[in-house]
Amino acid sequence: MFIIKFGNLYVRSMEEDGDPNLCVDTDSDTKHLNPNLKCHWSKEEDEKILELVGKYGTKQWALVAKEMKGRLANHCRSRWYNHLDPLARRSTWTTEEDLIINKAHSILGNRNFTNVCI
Repeated sequence: MFIIKFGNLYVRSMEEDGDPNLCVDTDSDTKHLNPNLKCHWSKEEDEKILELVGKYGTKQWALVAKEMKGRLANHCRSRWYNHLDPLARRSTWTTEEDLIINKAHSILGNRNFTNVCI
């Protein structure tokens, strides 16, 4: 395997069965299949994901990615949940929520803190 640098993008040449066009944006740790594509999401791509989630739902990310040129399933899923999902609340925590989280953390500690979100 060897790596070629294009600005802040690196293209990895893989073994025979790998994808020689896998591209990594070192600034955002975003990977995509087409080194000519920008790593930033366009408005058109966001609209396409909204359409495809309506068509396939939120469990079929491989199908969504097949219709998104140069994007991988996990990037489509991340884009949906972190930026596009209309059900995601993006406001600040309320005082009540802060109290619940702090109480759960004091009981569960750092090791079991992931259970707070369950």
